[in-house]
Amino acid sequence: MKTFFGTIKTLWKNPRGRSLLQIGLYALFFGVLFLLLNIQTSSKISDTVEEQYERWNQYHYVMTIENENKIYHISGSKMKEETFLVEEQNQTYQIIDEMIVDENNNIVSTFNWNLFSPRKLSSFIKNGTINSTTSYKDGSKQIEYEMECNLWNPSLEGICQFKTIQKEDCIVQVILNVMDSYDIEIQYEK
Repeated sequence: MKTFFGTIKTLWKNPRGRSLLQIGLYALFFGVLFLLLNIQTSSKISDTVEEQYERWNQYHYVMTIENENKIYHISGSKMKEETFLVEEQNQTYQIIDEMIVDENNNIVSTFNWNLFSPRKLSSFIKNGTINSTTSYKDGSKQIEYEMECNLWNPSLEGICQFKTIQKEDCIVQVILNVMDSYDIEIQYEK
C-alpha cells in the first residue's frame, strides 16, 4: 500500500504524471456517475403487472364458466394456437379465427373467445375503476374493479365486476361477473 501511494506522489510531482492522474480521476468520476444514472433509469422502465399480463402469449389456464345454472370446466393452453379441453365432453377443441373447431375441423361455436384473452382482459383492467385492494399474508393481493360492460364487449349493457389475484408480481387468477348473468373464473399457470 505504501508503494502505491509513493508512486502516486511521484507522479503528482511530475507535470505529465499529474495530468494523467487528473484525467484518470475525471474518468473514474464520470464512469461512476454514468453507472448510477444507468441503474436508476433501468429500474424506472420496469413494466406493471397489467402490462406484463397484456403481452402474455404462452400460458396454461383453467376456466370455469357458470351460465344459467350450467357450469362448464375448461382447461387449455395458449402456445402457437389455442387448444382446450372441455371436461364434461372429454374432447379437445381449438380456437381458430374466433371459431371453436373440434378435432375433425367441424365448427362447434362462433363464440368470441378473444374476449377472454389476456390482451382483452387487460384493457378491462386499465379502463376499470378500482373498488378495493386486499393484501394477504402470503404476499398475494386481490384487486376488485368495476366498469361498464360495453367497454369490454360492445353488445353488453350494465355494470361488470372484475377481480384479479396477483402473486409474485404476476396475475394468477381473474374472476369476472357479467351483470349477474354469468360468472367466469380463470386461473393461470405461466
